[in-house]
Amino acid sequence: MDAYRKFLSALVERYDGDGKDDMPGLKMPVKYYEILNEPEMRSPDLTFFKGSAQDYADLLAASNDAIKETCADCKVVQAGAAGNDEQFLSFWKDVFSKGGGDYFDIANIHYIAHGDKSTLNVAPFKSLMAGYGIEKPVWVTEAEYAPGDTVTASFKGALSAGASKIFFTRFEIGKKGPPAPGVYSEEYRGLTAACPG
Repeated sequence: MDAYRKFLSALVERYDGDGKDDMPGLKMPVKYYEILNEPEMRSPDLTFFKGSAQDYADLLAASNDAIKETCADCKVVQAGAAGNDEQFLSFWKDVFSKGGGDYFDIANIHYIAHGDKSTLNVAPFKSLMAGYGIEKPVWVTEAEYAPGDTVTASFKGALSAGASKIFFTRFEIGKKGPPAPGVYSEEYRGLTAACPG
Protein backbone atom coordinates (compact mmCIF):
# COMPACT_ATOMS: atom_id res chain seq x y z
CA MET A 1 0.00 0.00 0.00
CA ASP A 2 2.98 2.33 0.57
CA ALA A 3 3.88 2.32 -3.14
CA TYR A 4 0.25 3.14 -4.01
CA ARG A 5 0.17 6.05 -1.54
CA LYS A 6 3.40 7.46 -2.96
CA PHE A 7 2.09 7.15 -6.51
CA LEU A 8 -1.21 8.83 -5.62
CA SER A 9 0.53 11.64 -3.72
CA ALA A 10 2.80 12.31 -6.71
CA LEU A 11 -0.17 12.25 -9.10
CA VAL A 12 -2.19 14.69 -7.00
CA GLU A 13 0.83 16.98 -6.54
CA ARG A 14 1.40 17.09 -10.29
CA TYR A 15 -2.16 18.20 -11.05
CA ASP A 16 -3.29 20.17 -7.96
CA GLY A 17 -2.30 23.58 -9.35
CA ASP A 18 -0.56 24.81 -6.20
CA GLY A 19 2.61 25.86 -8.05
CA LYS A 20 4.75 23.13 -6.45
CA ASP A 21 5.87 20.30 -8.74
CA ASP A 22 2.91 20.94 -11.07
CA MET A 23 2.78 19.64 -14.60
CA PRO A 24 4.48 22.18 -16.89
CA GLY A 25 1.82 24.35 -18.53
CA LEU A 26 -1.00 23.09 -16.29
CA LYS A 27 -4.01 25.29 -17.06
CA MET A 28 -6.76 23.61 -15.09
CA PRO A 29 -6.04 21.79 -11.82
CA VAL A 30 -7.63 18.45 -10.97
CA LYS A 31 -9.45 18.70 -7.64
CA TYR A 32 -11.68 15.59 -7.70
CA TYR A 33 -10.46 11.98 -7.53
CA GLU A 34 -12.75 8.97 -7.95
CA ILE A 35 -11.29 5.92 -6.23
CA LEU A 36 -11.98 3.03 -8.61
CA ASN A 37 -15.11 2.21 -10.55
CA GLU A 38 -17.88 -0.22 -9.61
CA PRO A 39 -15.74 -2.34 -7.24
CA GLU A 40 -18.73 -4.55 -6.47
CA MET A 41 -19.21 -5.56 -10.12
CA ARG A 42 -18.26 -9.23 -10.51
CA SER A 43 -19.01 -11.01 -13.74
CA PRO A 44 -17.11 -13.09 -16.28
CA ASP A 45 -17.31 -10.16 -18.70
CA LEU A 46 -16.71 -7.20 -16.39
CA THR A 47 -14.78 -7.01 -13.13
CA PHE A 48 -13.03 -3.82 -12.04
CA PHE A 49 -11.79 -4.85 -8.57
CA LYS A 50 -11.05 -8.30 -7.19
CA GLY A 51 -10.76 -7.38 -3.52
CA SER A 52 -13.30 -7.59 -0.71
CA ALA A 53 -15.39 -4.79 0.82
CA GLN A 54 -12.73 -4.55 3.56
CA ASP A 55 -10.03 -4.24 0.90
CA TYR A 56 -11.95 -1.41 -0.75
CA ALA A 57 -12.55 0.36 2.58
CA ASP A 58 -8.80 0.13 3.26
CA LEU A 59 -7.97 1.43 -0.22
CA LEU A 60 -10.44 4.28 0.19
CA ALA A 61 -8.89 5.24 3.55
CA ALA A 62 -5.34 5.13 2.14
CA SER A 63 -6.43 7.14 -0.91
CA ASN A 64 -8.20 9.76 1.20
CA ASP A 65 -5.16 10.17 3.44
CA ALA A 66 -2.72 10.50 0.52
CA ILE A 67 -4.94 12.94 -1.37
CA LYS A 68 -5.76 15.17 1.62
CA GLU A 69 -2.13 15.27 2.83
CA THR A 70 -1.10 16.50 -0.62
CA CYS A 71 -4.07 18.75 -1.44
CA ALA A 72 -6.33 19.71 1.45
CA ASP A 73 -8.99 21.22 -0.84
CA CYS A 74 -9.14 18.22 -3.19
CA LYS A 75 -12.25 16.03 -2.96
CA VAL A 76 -12.41 12.25 -2.82
CA VAL A 77 -15.26 10.66 -4.78
CA GLN A 78 -16.32 7.15 -3.76
CA ALA A 79 -16.15 4.59 -6.57
CA GLY A 80 -19.30 4.65 -8.64
CA ALA A 81 -21.74 2.10 -7.27
CA ALA A 82 -22.95 -0.06 -10.17
CA GLY A 83 -26.62 0.27 -9.23
CA ASN A 84 -29.09 -0.75 -6.57
CA ASP A 85 -29.27 -4.52 -7.11
CA GLU A 86 -29.11 -6.32 -3.77
CA GLN A 87 -25.71 -7.89 -4.54
CA PHE A 88 -24.29 -4.43 -5.27
CA LEU A 89 -25.85 -2.82 -2.20
CA SER A 90 -24.59 -5.68 -0.02
CA PHE A 91 -21.01 -4.75 -0.96
CA TRP A 92 -21.62 -1.09 -0.02
CA LYS A 93 -23.28 -2.08 3.27
CA ASP A 94 -20.06 -3.93 4.11
CA VAL A 95 -17.89 -0.96 3.09
CA PHE A 96 -19.96 1.47 5.16
CA SER A 97 -20.12 -0.87 8.17
CA LYS A 98 -16.30 -0.96 8.11
CA GLY A 99 -16.11 2.86 8.31
CA GLY A 100 -15.68 3.52 4.59
CA GLY A 101 -18.08 6.46 4.79
CA ASP A 102 -15.42 8.44 6.67
CA TYR A 103 -13.05 8.44 3.71
CA PHE A 104 -14.83 10.21 0.88
CA ASP A 105 -16.40 13.62 0.31
CA ILE A 106 -18.83 12.77 -2.48
CA ALA A 107 -20.97 9.65 -2.92
CA ASN A 108 -21.35 8.23 -6.39
CA ILE A 109 -24.07 6.07 -7.96
CA HIS A 110 -24.68 4.85 -11.51
CA TYR A 111 -27.86 4.28 -13.50
CA ILE A 112 -27.29 2.10 -16.55
CA ALA A 113 -30.77 1.02 -17.67
CA HIS A 114 -31.74 -0.77 -14.44
CA GLY A 115 -32.78 0.14 -10.94
CA ASP A 116 -34.76 3.16 -9.81
CA LYS A 117 -35.25 5.09 -13.03
CA SER A 118 -37.31 7.76 -11.27
CA THR A 119 -34.24 9.04 -9.35
CA LEU A 120 -31.37 7.42 -11.29
CA ASN A 121 -30.77 5.24 -8.19
CA VAL A 122 -30.10 8.30 -6.00
CA ALA A 123 -32.97 7.75 -3.54
CA PRO A 124 -32.13 4.12 -2.65
CA PHE A 125 -28.41 4.87 -2.34
CA LYS A 126 -29.01 7.90 -0.11
CA SER A 127 -31.30 5.74 2.02
CA LEU A 128 -28.58 3.10 2.34
CA MET A 129 -26.03 5.73 3.38
CA ALA A 130 -28.44 7.28 5.88
CA GLY A 131 -28.68 3.90 7.60
CA TYR A 132 -24.98 4.30 8.43
CA GLY A 133 -25.24 7.98 9.37
CA ILE A 134 -23.59 9.11 6.13
CA GLU A 135 -24.77 12.43 4.69
CA LYS A 136 -22.71 13.47 1.68
CA PRO A 137 -23.35 15.09 -1.69
CA VAL A 138 -24.30 12.53 -4.35
CA TRP A 139 -23.19 12.51 -7.95
CA VAL A 140 -24.55 10.26 -10.69
CA THR A 141 -21.40 9.76 -12.76
CA GLU A 142 -22.94 7.32 -15.22
CA ALA A 143 -26.46 7.84 -16.52
CA GLU A 144 -27.49 6.15 -19.73
CA TYR A 145 -30.57 6.72 -21.82
CA ALA A 146 -31.94 5.45 -25.09
CA PRO A 147 -34.71 6.93 -27.23
CA GLY A 148 -38.09 6.65 -25.57
CA ASP A 149 -36.79 6.89 -22.00
CA THR A 150 -38.22 9.54 -19.72
CA VAL A 151 -35.00 11.51 -19.53
CA THR A 152 -36.37 14.75 -18.14
CA ALA A 153 -38.51 13.13 -15.45
CA SER A 154 -35.60 10.98 -14.24
CA PHE A 155 -33.23 13.96 -14.30
CA LYS A 156 -35.65 16.04 -12.21
CA GLY A 157 -36.24 13.06 -9.90
CA ALA A 158 -32.51 12.62 -9.30
CA LEU A 159 -32.08 16.32 -8.52
CA SER A 160 -35.09 16.24 -6.18
CA ALA A 161 -33.69 13.15 -4.44
CA GLY A 162 -30.45 15.01 -3.75
CA ALA A 163 -28.11 14.54 -6.72
CA SER A 164 -25.87 17.56 -7.12
CA LYS A 165 -24.32 16.50 -10.44
CA ILE A 166 -25.39 14.13 -13.21
CA PHE A 167 -23.09 12.92 -15.99
CA PHE A 168 -24.47 11.13 -19.04
CA THR A 169 -22.42 8.30 -20.53
CA ARG A 170 -24.76 7.75 -23.44
CA PHE A 171 -27.41 10.22 -24.35
CA GLU A 172 -29.44 9.56 -27.46
CA ILE A 173 -32.09 12.08 -28.35
CA GLY A 174 -34.00 11.45 -31.50
CA LYS A 175 -33.25 8.75 -34.01
CA LYS A 176 -29.47 9.11 -34.35
CA GLY A 177 -27.80 10.64 -31.33
CA PRO A 178 -27.86 14.25 -30.22
CA PRO A 179 -29.73 16.81 -32.29
CA ALA A 180 -27.93 18.96 -34.83
CA PRO A 181 -26.84 22.40 -33.60
CA GLY A 182 -29.86 24.63 -33.14
CA VAL A 183 -32.32 21.71 -33.26
CA TYR A 184 -33.67 20.67 -29.88
CA SER A 185 -36.05 17.90 -28.96
CA GLU A 186 -38.55 18.22 -26.13
CA GLU A 187 -36.32 16.02 -23.97
CA TYR A 188 -33.36 18.32 -24.46
CA ARG A 189 -35.49 21.39 -23.71
CA GLY A 190 -36.76 19.68 -20.57
CA LEU A 191 -33.24 18.91 -19.38
CA THR A 192 -31.94 22.41 -19.92
CA ALA A 193 -35.02 23.89 -18.24
CA ALA A 194 -34.53 21.59 -15.23
CA CYS A 195 -30.90 22.60 -14.71
CA PRO A 196 -30.40 24.77 -11.64
CA GLY A 197 -29.24 28.32 -12.41
